[in-house]
This record gives sequence, structure tokens and C-alpha cells, in this order.
Amino acid sequence: MKQQISTPKDLLTAICNELGCNETKIKSKVRKRELVTVRHIYAYIGKIYFYFTLMSLGDALGKRDHTTIISSINSVRNFVKSKDALVCEMLAIVMDSLGLAENDKKNYQHLQRQHTELTNAYNSLKLKYANLCADNKYLEKKISNLETQIKLYKTNALVV
Repeated sequence: MKQQISTPKDLLTAICNELGCNETKIKSKVRKRELVTVRHIYAYIGKIYFYFTLMSLGDALGKRDHTTIISSINSVRNFVKSKDALVCEMLAIVMDSLGLAENDKKNYQHLQRQHTELTNAYNSLKLKYANLCADNKYLEKKISNLETQIKLYKTNALVV
């Protein structure tokens, strides 16, 4: 079920509802893996997908410090890299329920198109630059020949 999320509190409520967690326990100081993992996922999604500030994420999570939120974000990144089954599954469930997985696909396709366009533009500019360099060498040679002819003319004009 996709929900309208405009604040860190909305996000926390949505994640707790989706994962069947008690929001009060998530905000508590209890360090059970299940609760800690939900906190990590909340911080990660809040920062990466909703661009909430570290401070606002920490405040909604029981007045936690911004460094705790940074640590949570890094933990999720590390868990995903190591393919931790629990974290990956929970993250997938939450992202799917918030419609973020579909947004990722669209963003990826958009980035691919942008990359292709920029690569083509870069290659075009590279070719133009190469042509300009060749033109520049040709013109430098022509100028050098003209300068030589002018010197010869001046020398011959002085002799006569």
C-alpha cells in the first residue's frame, strides 16, 4: 500500500506498519537485532530516497544523534553488499510497499538514457576537437609559411 510520506515521522509509521513493528519499541533504546534492523532501514530509506536531514531522522527515531543515523545508513549499505538475507528481505518489503522499487527502475532507465546522450555528446565534441586541432596545425603551418615569405620579401626589398 503506497502512502503519502512527507515527514520522517510518516516514514517511521509506514515502515512500522509494513513490518508489523511497535513504533514505541523502535524508538526505545532496546538493541534487539530485529528492532535495530528496522531503525537502520528507516534511516537508510529516509536519507537515500526521501532526502530527510540526519537530524530530523534522528529526532523522529527517539532523539538519536545524527552520527547514529550515519552509522545506520552505512550498516545497511554493508549488509546489502554482504547480501545479509534478513536486511535485504526487509528492505525489499519496505521499498516495494512504498513504491520505491518501481522508482528505482525508472530512475535507472532515466540515468541510462542520460548516460547515452552524454556519451554521444562527448564523442561528438571529441571529434570536433580533433578536427579543430587538425585545422589549427594546418593554419599554423600556413602562417609560418606566410611569415617566412614576408621575411624573404623584406630581405629582398632591402637589397634592391
